[in-house]
Amino acid sequence: MKTNYPTSVKEYIRKNFGILRSEATHKVCIKFSPDIAPWISEQVWHPKQETKSASDGSLCLEFPVADFREIKREALKYGSQVEVLYPESFKKEVKKEIEKMKKNYW
Repeated sequence: MKTNYPTSVKEYIRKNFGILRSEATHKVCIKFSPDIAPWISEQVWHPKQETKSASDGSLCLEFPVADFREIKREALKYGSQVEVLYPESFKKEVKKEIEKMKKNYW
């Protein structure tokens, strides 16, 4: 019987971003503004990450995630310098958090 379990602890840990785990994996894409793109491009968020630079100087970072909670916190710390492109379910979670945050300031 073949299983989809990783063959080592290292493989299991590196499968997705962060420490939270789930059976499902989602590929996320986060766009960073030209102001912080050079700094982000030097970082490794995940061994399987892919980066794409745009002509305007922005940078899209794409990698697998099992749970949106950790990556949501990471994305939100960059404030207006970041935009979640996909998946839509992750984008909705970030929007909900921003709505909650607005209540603290208005």
